[in-house]
Formats: sequence, C-alpha cells, structure tokens
Amino acid sequence: MKKFCGMLNENSKRTHSFKKGFTLAETLITIGIIGVTSVLVIPPIINKYKEIVTVNKVKKFYSMISQAMALSILENGSPQSWSVSESQGVNFIYNSYVKPYVKINEDCLNKTGSSCSLQVSSNLTYLDGEKWGDIDFNDAKYTKFKTSDGIDVVMGTSGDTSINCNNSNCGFFWADVSGFNKKPNQVGRDMFYFILTPTGVTLPNELAQADDDTKCYLNGKGLGCSRWVIEHSNTKYEEKSSD
Repeated sequence: MKKFCGMLNENSKRTHSFKKGFTLAETLITIGIIGVTSVLVIPPIINKYKEIVTVNKVKKFYSMISQAMALSILENGSPQSWSVSESQGVNFIYNSYVKPYVKINEDCLNKTGSSCSLQVSSNLTYLDGEKWGDIDFNDAKYTKFKTSDGIDVVMGTSGDTSINCNNSNCGFFWADVSGFNKKPNQVGRDMFYFILTPTGVTLPNELAQADDDTKCYLNGKGLGCSRWVIEHSNTKYEEKSSD
C-alpha cells in the first residue's frame, strides 16, 4: 500500500512539474522570434496586397472608361468630330461627351486653381524617379474628376481648346488610383496613362509612333505601365537593357 501511495505521489509531482509556465527567458525568446518573423513576413504581404489593389483598380478603370467612351462615340460620333468653341475647351468636351457616361462623385467643372478641391500634386515623378517637369494639371486647360470608385482622373485633349487628333491621339486620361492627395504620385505606381483616339480609349504602345517613353521600364518614364498592368496583372516591371 505504501509503495502504491508513493507511486501516486511521484506521478502527482511529475504532473505538477509539467504544468509549470514559461520562464522569463523563454518568454523573451518567443517574443523575439515572433518579432523577427513579423518583420520578415508582414511587409511582403502588405506589398502584395497593395499590388493587387492597384492592378484591380487599373483594370477596372480601363474597362469603365473604355465602355463609357465607346458609348459616347456611338451616340455622338468620333472625338475628332466633337464640336467645341475656343472659349469652352476641355470643360465642354468633358461635360458633353464624358460626364454623361461615367459615374462621377466630384469634378472641377468651371473651377480653376485652388477653387477646385481636386488638386494634383506638384511633386509628380516618372517611374525612374525623375521629376515630372513643368506640366501643371491644375491649369484650366485640363479638367479633373473623381469616379464613384474613388479614382482621381485628369483629362486633357490634344489641343488646348479643341479636339485635334494628331497621329490618332485625340486626348488622354491620367488615372491616380490612390487619389491625388496620397503618395507616391508616381507614374506606374499610382498614376496610369490612357489615350483617347478617334475610335475609343486605348493603351500606350498601341499607336504607330510608340517609342520607349510609351513603354514600361523601371529606368524609364513608365508611360506604358498601364498596358503592362493590364497584360501581366502585376507591377513587376523590368529594366530597359543597355544593349
């Protein structure tokens, strides 16, 4: 009987020893492992998520603006036939031939400068990091609007006050998928270029005179990155070979 009770006491001690918690050192090591793992794992997950959001927004905008302009051209004729007076300019074109076909939350119609709440950043850069230049998209010769999906857009024509379809380029749309007021404000990252032609909206490189500026290279302007995103469903751009 004593031997049996002794066995019970020994088992009880062992069970009790198994129930001991982590020591401080073990806890700190565990926290450290979790911290290192988070540093290594979380950023790539966040970046991948951002890439997916960007790709989906670019595709959605392209589909939307293509369908909208196709319907406008069907009802109003080719952009090169759209009538507009010099005093009306791009605002008239936008109001008559674009706005009725796009779901818009806000626009800058008949507003210029700071009176328009949609302000394009003055710190725009190309994909290679070079500053955009002296183009001011807040100038009255451009119009700006926000789609129902929250995409900020600049529209311009190939003529300051009228449509002039030189080389089939009648105008353009610059879509900022993260919004004008959010960084990076960079071509190929959140700013994407779409071209209005006599037959509808197209992507860079589809025009006969396409050159390196309208292609998508990490060490280039990145104007053609809208095409890359549509065709490859990612933003893993390549560098232009020096050969």
